[in-house]
Amino acid sequence: MDWAGAAAEHAGLARGPKSMGRICWLAACGLWAAGAGNAGGPEAHGLEMAIARAGGAGGAIRITVRNAGEQPVLVTLGDLIGSRFYHLRFVLAVTADGQERRAPYMGGPGVVAGRVDPLVVPLVPGASYRVDVPLASFGGVAARGRMRVELEVRKPACPLYGYPNPNMIPCWEGRAVSNEIVAGAG
Repeated sequence: MDWAGAAAEHAGLARGPKSMGRICWLAACGLWAAGAGNAGGPEAHGLEMAIARAGGAGGAIRITVRNAGEQPVLVTLGDLIGSRFYHLRFVLAVTADGQERRAPYMGGPGVVAGRVDPLVVPLVPGASYRVDVPLASFGGVAARGRMRVELEVRKPACPLYGYPNPNMIPCWEGRAVSNEIVAGAG
Protein backbone atom coordinates (compact mmCIF):
# COMPACT_ATOMS: atom_id res chain seq x y z
CA MET A 1 0.00 0.00 0.00
CA ASP A 2 1.35 3.44 -0.88
CA TRP A 3 1.74 6.21 1.69
CA ALA A 4 -1.40 8.05 0.55
CA GLY A 5 -3.51 4.93 0.90
CA ALA A 6 -2.04 4.21 4.32
CA ALA A 7 -2.71 7.78 5.44
CA ALA A 8 -6.29 7.60 4.15
CA GLU A 9 -6.85 4.26 5.85
CA HIS A 10 -5.31 5.54 9.10
CA ALA A 11 -7.48 8.65 9.02
CA GLY A 12 -10.59 6.54 8.35
CA LEU A 13 -11.13 8.16 4.96
CA ALA A 14 -12.24 6.40 1.81
CA ARG A 15 -9.82 6.30 -1.10
CA GLY A 16 -10.35 8.68 -3.97
CA PRO A 17 -9.77 12.29 -5.07
CA LYS A 18 -12.05 13.72 -2.39
CA SER A 19 -10.24 11.89 0.40
CA MET A 20 -6.86 12.98 -1.01
CA GLY A 21 -8.05 16.57 -0.73
CA ARG A 22 -8.88 15.96 2.93
CA ILE A 23 -5.47 14.40 3.54
CA CYS A 24 -3.71 17.34 1.88
CA TRP A 25 -5.78 19.75 3.97
CA LEU A 26 -4.85 17.88 7.17
CA ALA A 27 -1.19 17.84 6.15
CA ALA A 28 -1.27 21.59 5.45
CA CYS A 29 -2.79 22.22 8.89
CA GLY A 30 -0.04 20.12 10.44
CA LEU A 31 2.67 22.05 8.59
CA TRP A 32 1.11 25.35 9.60
CA ALA A 33 0.97 24.29 13.26
CA ALA A 34 4.56 22.99 13.12
CA GLY A 35 5.79 26.32 11.72
CA ALA A 36 3.78 28.44 14.14
CA GLY A 37 6.30 28.00 16.95
CA ASN A 38 9.39 28.68 14.86
CA ALA A 39 12.04 30.22 17.10
CA GLY A 40 14.26 31.51 14.32
CA GLY A 41 16.38 34.61 14.20
CA PRO A 42 15.14 38.11 13.40
CA GLU A 43 13.62 38.78 9.99
CA ALA A 44 16.08 40.31 7.50
CA HIS A 45 14.49 41.75 4.36
CA GLY A 46 11.78 39.09 4.51
CA LEU A 47 14.06 36.16 5.29
CA GLU A 48 14.32 34.25 8.58
CA MET A 49 16.90 31.63 9.52
CA ALA A 50 16.78 28.99 12.23
CA ILE A 51 19.36 26.54 13.54
CA ALA A 52 18.71 23.31 15.43
CA ARG A 53 20.59 20.16 16.31
CA ALA A 54 20.36 17.38 13.74
CA GLY A 55 21.10 13.72 14.19
CA GLY A 56 24.12 12.04 12.75
CA ALA A 57 27.53 10.81 13.75
CA GLY A 58 30.01 13.53 14.64
CA GLY A 59 27.29 16.13 15.16
CA ALA A 60 25.34 18.12 12.65
CA ILE A 61 23.16 21.19 12.58
CA ARG A 62 19.92 21.74 10.70
CA ILE A 63 19.71 25.13 8.99
CA THR A 64 16.32 26.38 7.84
CA VAL A 65 15.88 29.45 5.63
CA ARG A 66 12.28 30.70 5.44
CA ASN A 67 10.60 33.42 3.41
CA ALA A 68 8.73 35.40 6.08
CA GLY A 69 7.92 38.17 3.62
CA GLU A 70 4.90 38.77 1.43
CA GLN A 71 6.61 38.36 -1.95
CA PRO A 72 8.49 35.44 -3.53
CA VAL A 73 12.28 35.74 -3.57
CA LEU A 74 15.26 33.96 -5.10
CA VAL A 75 17.90 33.21 -2.46
CA THR A 76 21.49 32.49 -3.51
CA LEU A 77 22.65 30.02 -0.86
CA GLY A 78 25.97 29.13 -2.47
CA ASP A 79 27.37 27.50 -5.58
CA LEU A 80 26.83 24.27 -7.47
CA ILE A 81 30.18 22.80 -8.48
CA GLY A 82 29.79 20.46 -11.41
CA SER A 83 27.03 17.91 -10.95
CA ARG A 84 28.14 16.39 -7.62
CA PHE A 85 29.32 19.11 -5.25
CA TYR A 86 28.07 22.33 -3.71
CA HIS A 87 29.39 25.12 -1.57
CA LEU A 88 27.16 26.98 0.90
CA ARG A 89 27.57 30.59 2.01
CA PHE A 90 26.73 29.90 5.64
CA VAL A 91 29.09 31.05 8.40
CA LEU A 92 28.99 29.36 11.81
CA ALA A 93 29.65 31.62 14.80
CA VAL A 94 30.50 29.90 18.10
CA THR A 95 30.82 31.84 21.35
CA ALA A 96 32.56 30.07 24.22
CA ASP A 97 34.50 31.41 27.20
CA GLY A 98 33.69 34.98 26.14
CA GLN A 99 35.33 34.62 22.72
CA GLU A 100 33.62 34.33 19.37
CA ARG A 101 35.03 32.20 16.59
CA ARG A 102 33.62 32.38 13.07
CA ALA A 103 34.07 29.64 10.50
CA PRO A 104 32.76 29.60 6.92
CA TYR A 105 31.31 26.46 5.37
CA MET A 106 34.18 24.39 3.96
CA GLY A 107 32.38 21.23 2.87
CA GLY A 108 32.92 21.65 -0.87
CA PRO A 109 35.66 20.02 -2.91
CA GLY A 110 39.23 21.23 -2.52
CA VAL A 111 39.68 21.71 -6.26
CA VAL A 112 37.19 23.13 -8.74
CA ALA A 113 37.47 21.63 -12.20
CA GLY A 114 34.47 22.42 -14.34
CA ARG A 115 31.34 24.48 -14.23
CA VAL A 116 30.28 26.58 -11.23
CA ASP A 117 26.68 27.83 -11.08
CA PRO A 118 24.87 29.77 -8.37
CA LEU A 119 22.79 27.62 -6.01
CA VAL A 120 19.56 29.61 -6.14
CA VAL A 121 16.48 28.52 -4.18
CA PRO A 122 13.14 30.13 -5.08
CA LEU A 123 11.00 30.69 -1.97
CA VAL A 124 7.35 31.73 -2.12
CA PRO A 125 5.93 33.41 1.00
CA GLY A 126 5.92 30.95 3.90
CA ALA A 127 8.13 28.40 2.10
CA SER A 128 11.40 27.20 3.58
CA TYR A 129 14.58 25.38 2.59
CA ARG A 130 16.23 23.07 5.09
CA VAL A 131 19.65 21.45 4.98
CA ASP A 132 21.51 19.30 7.52
CA VAL A 133 25.21 20.20 7.66
CA PRO A 134 27.90 18.25 9.56
CA LEU A 135 29.77 20.47 12.01
CA ALA A 136 33.04 19.17 10.51
CA SER A 137 32.12 21.13 7.34
CA PHE A 138 32.86 24.34 9.22
CA GLY A 139 36.60 23.78 9.53
CA GLY A 140 36.75 22.01 12.87
CA VAL A 141 35.13 24.66 15.04
CA ALA A 142 34.60 23.31 18.55
CA ALA A 143 30.94 22.40 19.00
CA ARG A 144 30.74 23.84 22.52
CA GLY A 145 29.10 27.07 23.49
CA ARG A 146 26.46 29.23 21.85
CA MET A 147 26.14 28.67 18.11
CA ARG A 148 24.38 30.62 15.40
CA VAL A 149 24.53 30.66 11.61
CA GLU A 150 24.75 33.70 9.37
CA LEU A 151 24.10 34.17 5.66
CA GLU A 152 25.33 37.25 3.85
CA VAL A 153 24.49 37.80 0.19
CA ARG A 154 25.83 40.86 -1.64
CA LYS A 155 25.31 41.40 -5.36
CA PRO A 156 23.61 38.03 -5.92
CA ALA A 157 23.92 36.21 -9.21
CA CYS A 158 20.45 34.88 -9.99
CA PRO A 159 19.82 33.04 -13.27
CA LEU A 160 17.61 34.74 -15.81
CA TYR A 161 14.53 32.54 -15.69
CA GLY A 162 12.54 33.04 -18.88
CA TYR A 163 15.37 34.75 -20.78
CA PRO A 164 15.21 37.24 -22.56
CA ASN A 165 12.60 38.56 -20.13
CA PRO A 166 14.01 39.83 -16.83
CA ASN A 167 13.26 38.02 -13.58
CA MET A 168 9.89 38.89 -12.15
CA ILE A 169 11.04 37.49 -8.80
CA PRO A 170 13.72 39.59 -7.05
CA CYS A 171 16.98 38.13 -5.78
CA TRP A 172 17.31 38.42 -2.01
CA GLU A 173 20.20 40.53 -0.79
CA GLY A 174 21.23 41.19 2.79
CA ARG A 175 22.45 39.54 5.98
CA ALA A 176 20.36 37.03 7.93
CA VAL A 177 21.24 35.68 11.38
CA SER A 178 19.71 32.58 12.96
CA ASN A 179 18.66 31.99 16.52
CA GLU A 180 21.30 30.68 18.97
CA ILE A 181 21.52 27.18 20.37
CA VAL A 182 23.73 25.90 23.16
CA ALA A 183 25.84 22.88 22.28
CA GLY A 184 28.22 20.67 24.23
CA ALA A 185 29.40 21.04 27.78
CA GLY A 186 30.46 24.58 28.57
